[in-house]
Amino acid sequence: MSQDPRKVAAQVIEHILKHKSFSKIVLSNALDKSSLSDRDKALCTELVYGTLRWLPSLELSVNRAMNRPNPKLQLDLKCHLLIAAYQIQHLEDSIPAYAAVSTAVKHIKKKRPGMAGFANAILRNLGSSPHLALRPSDSLDKISKALGLPIFVLEALPQEELLEAALAMNARPKTWYRGGGEGEHIVPSATLSKTPYVQDPASQLAGLLVAPKVGEYVIDACAAPGSKSRILKEAVGELGRVIAVDQDAKRLAKVPDDIEKIHGDVCKLKLEPADAVLLDAPCSGYGTLRRHPEIKFWRSYEDVQRLAKLQAELLEAAAKVIKPGGVLVYSVCSPLPEEGSEQIANFLDKHPKFTREDPKQTLPWLPEHVVNDLGEIMLWPHRDQSDAFFAVKLRRR
Repeated sequence: MSQDPRKVAAQVIEHILKHKSFSKIVLSNALDKSSLSDRDKALCTELVYGTLRWLPSLELSVNRAMNRPNPKLQLDLKCHLLIAAYQIQHLEDSIPAYAAVSTAVKHIKKKRPGMAGFANAILRNLGSSPHLALRPSDSLDKISKALGLPIFVLEALPQEELLEAALAMNARPKTWYRGGGEGEHIVPSATLSKTPYVQDPASQLAGLLVAPKVGEYVIDACAAPGSKSRILKEAVGELGRVIAVDQDAKRLAKVPDDIEKIHGDVCKLKLEPADAVLLDAPCSGYGTLRRHPEIKFWRSYEDVQRLAKLQAELLEAAAKVIKPGGVLVYSVCSPLPEEGSEQIANFLDKHPKFTREDPKQTLPWLPEHVVNDLGEIMLWPHRDQSDAFFAVKLRRR
């Protein structure tokens, strides 16, 4: 690949859109093959993720800037325009507009000489981003078009803060470290880990909420790559036992070696009854849009319904291996009730031996606003600078 960070970014975007690939994998491969400096790698990463977060809005701006919108605009040319549009509309404080325009035009001219003037005219007539004109009273349809968020996701956000919450779903995420010292937001105990590693506060909460005692036996039902298994192992100590279960052998191999691993489907395995089970279930991932923005392009509401069925099956399997008095923690990185509160309500209707437990009994430092009236945890990017995330602690009577 070329060593120009903007061109690399455009090639990455083109590959993602053409093959419906995941941004993390494509970008990582591109950067590994490049000889970009660390500074240019950082710029390339910003351009890729920023363009994907705001892609529908950027496309709207590009089409608006044409005298005659061309829906069949060649993808390679379009990606250079989108990269430049992102810089013009969202990075104006750090990158001059003329630099973004001239670089895009230069690359387009090399590939399609006759299109350079056309590209220059579009970018100079781009205007401001559509999201800047949004108002709290705007319709869901208008907000959806300006931000590229599906309407069913907008309906799941806190309606009294809808616009703020929706904008935060497109925001640049902060990087958090477990074991990284004092002052972490939401999770003050990013203190127990012996080895610092990157982990969203929401992900940390799921492991900490289990709170097993020293010497207990715990199952991490969908464990790979093992960040939560680490937290569980720290809690149970050398006298305890943590089993990490996952169907993905390659990702399961990333679980630390001091944790037992079982490759397989937790719904089909015969496991010993455990003191606690953590089920961080496969989900739509709509709560991670800041870090995986391509999800909103490839996943539909039908996918949500399919995953909700799988989550129900996993909950059934988890319930069967919990000792009387034991704990089941269920979590998903999703704001959708079908995967969170509704899923748990359906489970409790079928399993009266289980009851919700107040998470503040386990994590007394939790802010009041993250726990609802039912005792369920819900985190939001605009409030908590974390993924949109649901978790609940259930106790078997």
